[in-house]
Amino acid sequence: MDCAKPAGIFQFSVVDELIHQSEEEFKPVPFPFELPKFEGTVNFGAEMKAKHFYLNESWTFLNHGAFGSAIKEGLKSSEMWREYCEQQPLKFMDREVFQHLIHGLRKLARFVDADPADIVFVQNATTGINAVVRSLVKKFQPGDSILMIDVAYGTVKLVIEDATRGTGITINEIKLPIPVTSPQEIVKLIEKSLQPSTKLAVLDHIPSNLAFIMPIKKLVDVCHERGVQVLVDGAHCLGSMKISMRELGADYYAANGHKWLCSPKGTAFLYVARSHQHMIHPPVISWGFGHGFTSEFSWIASMDYTPYLSFLTVLDFWDHYGQDKMIKYMYDTSKEAGQLLCEAWQTSLVADISMCGPMAVVKLPEGVVPHSANLSPPYSDPAAHAVMNILHFQYKIEVPVRVINGELYVRISAHVYNELGEFKVLADAILAIVKNNRTTQ
Repeated sequence: MDCAKPAGIFQFSVVDELIHQSEEEFKPVPFPFELPKFEGTVNFGAEMKAKHFYLNESWTFLNHGAFGSAIKEGLKSSEMWREYCEQQPLKFMDREVFQHLIHGLRKLARFVDADPADIVFVQNATTGINAVVRSLVKKFQPGDSILMIDVAYGTVKLVIEDATRGTGITINEIKLPIPVTSPQEIVKLIEKSLQPSTKLAVLDHIPSNLAFIMPIKKLVDVCHERGVQVLVDGAHCLGSMKISMRELGADYYAANGHKWLCSPKGTAFLYVARSHQHMIHPPVISWGFGHGFTSEFSWIASMDYTPYLSFLTVLDFWDHYGQDKMIKYMYDTSKEAGQLLCEAWQTSLVADISMCGPMAVVKLPEGVVPHSANLSPPYSDPAAHAVMNILHFQYKIEVPVRVINGELYVRISAHVYNELGEFKVLADAILAIVKNNRTTQ
């Protein structure tokens, strides 16, 4: 089929034909309009923020890891596709959208070093994890077990708990020692925790609350040596590091685009190894069912597919500024900021700085919780919320405060629009809060 000349209503069976074509065979459909382009360059930091992001200058925004921040061009691209769709919705949805989606998938596949036929678009990493866990549980037997670490993301735990309820499948949740001193410590923990009954290990590439980089390649190898499949929650990894699906060798991998890649909200991908694709189905079954892995995930009933098409623009942004340069800036800024905060507060990181990427988790100093909260250690979520609210409402600083083993930590994020001076603002604000608490005691 020459997809440069679409004819007739698109057939779902053709989706898998197009995704399996070679680079030479695939002929993308011409865009119906000119997508945003990137010309010239600006310095990382404040200039980058002003040119490519809508972030409000009156805020000290140090929480990119939560919901990200989309680049202007990605949002514009998505809106252009949305407006084009509404000019003739049937023409777009019935005859064109799938071929553009395949173009976007193939471009994303090159970015994550995957075969295009092994990745699909999903709305978020949680959706991808739901698809894998719920599909696999149907294949498991009573007495089988799923391994996960206690620092797994909260919704991932909920998915596993709900999917296994009443099945006889057990959950082996293991505790990660804090602080983490080395990657090998984690490898040894997984090695001794795998059991003959373990069928699936659900592991974070970057745990959301602790924010250090797990030795995921080694963990995958250890699990495979025991015959255990691995589902990787890579929610924070697309854009925050160079990832290769071929090199990692995981069975399943889910990652968000709206976080570090800076695409519009509702964009993510799910990787499934070819040998497992016949077992994995989307949470919502629709018209693509039975036509192949890509087809099943390409049409999830009537919804807005235009955010996926923004990848065609967002990936150009990363090509323009250079992924290696962007990652280096984020990592350098994060590490310098982590050291700055540790020195200012006389505290420490939750993991060795060599394990940190674009985020770091730093212990807060004693005395930061206001006395009016009537809280004392060991702390729980209300104490974290109290500090976070002071930073938000009094200082206009957006940063998450977390409870780890009864103590308070702050998780900082450094993207290409952040500068070290912003973390100095955070350092001073915390010290001012501590000083104020002492004077009002």
